[in-house]
Amino acid sequence: MKIQTGTKEDRTFIREQLIAFNRQHVPKALYEQSEELCFTTSNEKGECIGGITASYGWQHIHVQFL
Repeated sequence: MKIQTGTKEDRTFIREQLIAFNRQHVPKALYEQSEELCFTTSNEKGECIGGITASYGWQHIHVQFL
């Protein structure tokens, strides 16, 4: 076996195959429920000074940017 850096096409293939496999083995309600999340914090002037973006799915939260 040889481990090497994959291409974008490899990444897409792996992701699609894993999703297809998971959908065959989990309840439909679990993978249909997803949501994009965004929370911010502001200073006294109401200006955004930070935040977090994330997505929710498969009963977990994936933080994208903090």
